[in-house]
Amino acid sequence: MNEDLDVELRRRLEGLAASVPVYAAGKVSRVAAGVKPGRAARLVPSGLLLAVAVAAVIVVALSGGVGQRPAATGATSESPGPENGPVTTTASDGDFELTVRSGRARYQPDEPIDVEASLTYHGPEAEVTICDDGGPIGFGVREKVLGGINLEPVSRLMIDHTTLLREVPLTKPFMKSGGFSGDDPAAASFRAFFADPVLRLTPGTWQIYAAAASCSPAPLHFTLNAQVEISVQGTPATAPSTPSTRSPAGTAMQIRTGAKPNTSGECMAARIDGALVLNPRTGLGIEASYGAFDVIWPFGWTASRNGNDVALYDEAGGLVARTGDLVAFGGGMTSRPTGPPDASMMVEDAFAVCGGMIQLSPSP
Repeated sequence: MNEDLDVELRRRLEGLAASVPVYAAGKVSRVAAGVKPGRAARLVPSGLLLAVAVAAVIVVALSGGVGQRPAATGATSESPGPENGPVTTTASDGDFELTVRSGRARYQPDEPIDVEASLTYHGPEAEVTICDDGGPIGFGVREKVLGGINLEPVSRLMIDHTTLLREVPLTKPFMKSGGFSGDDPAAASFRAFFADPVLRLTPGTWQIYAAAASCSPAPLHFTLNAQVEISVQGTPATAPSTPSTRSPAGTAMQIRTGAKPNTSGECMAARIDGALVLNPRTGLGIEASYGAFDVIWPFGWTASRNGNDVALYDEAGGLVARTGDLVAFGGGMTSRPTGPPDASMMVEDAFAVCGGMIQLSPSP
């Protein structure tokens, strides 16, 4: 009898191994699917992959049989509220619960959209400290905004920690983050959208979501996603317009830029965020909560000084930000010397900006 079960189990495991989606490249295989937010994809030696799959199936079989699933992760419940009252959705994973709330189900064009999310710990401890990626809550919109902006949580590629008190929600208002191509003809409009900290959307139906994740081990590990559907109805009071570009005003100020345009479109996937500040080596830099950074700006960007105010402009002359503004950009650290035109401004370790601006909050 046991021999028959062993044969049957072996047959099922061989079938499972044959169906595992593995993309081999030499002696290393990459697991292409199933990577959860906040976890890095790993390269696994191909000889180990079958053993991992087999072990996983055996554990499931011993705990109740193949085909059973563990307790739902991120199970959700919706509360529609009155006809045009608050709309909420709650997702739970273990001792953690994420709720996203919209103040209304319907909005007018150009009207501020009131969305917030709260993360609550319901476990036995008085407080817990979780590991996260620069903050446990992020926001996004499923549909593209203005036809070219992907609003979504953005990894800061850094490890941070957040303390949660039992039954005390950590609440955050909607914050714009995401990305766009700096080469898009509508890039000026996209920058203007991020420059406004208030979320405003054009007529249509929108799926707005909050995501929360922890990189701590169990039982403090969780992955949560909850979304609400809202609609924007009516005719905008004024048709959306593309902000006009303008030449820099004031006295030109030298900043360190790339030596040539980024024609390949390639960009490192890190993010830097903080205040735009004067920098003795690159002209303008970023003062982040985790340190001060020299910054290499994209080719063609310029700066001008008017008294104590320094403005940063893109290659088309459009205003990007002013000193004191809170900004965030895509790019990555570079160790290559930047060379002329000014040898006194040469740097070897700096953050090279190459991605579209992903967030901007004007200074008060």
